[in-house]
Amino acid sequence: MKRTSRAGPADGDAGDTPVGFAALNAGKRSLAVDIRTCEGADAVRALVGSADVFIDNFRPGVVAQYGLGYAAICAIRPDIVYCSISGYGQEGACPVTAPTTMWCRPSPA
Repeated sequence: MKRTSRAGPADGDAGDTPVGFAALNAGKRSLAVDIRTCEGADAVRALVGSADVFIDNFRPGVVAQYGLGYAAICAIRPDIVYCSISGYGQEGACPVTAPTTMWCRPSPA
């Protein structure tokens, strides 16, 4: 886990922080957690106990793979607001496609 109290990315150089990012995140504290590890997922579960809102922006089903799905989070904190953001919705034709993969495809010849 990486903890930071400055307005900038956890791994970034404060001098390279975009102005918009700094303006929107001024005064916030952040914590970078790798939920793929037991320690990271346990840290998230510990934080959920005192949280009002849980937000994820992974592809549908990813957080559930690590025991952090809706049911698991609500079992810890029943009154939590759970928000799961994805590029194409939770179900339908393209829910598991990461939105950035569309931007990286070469244009047709």
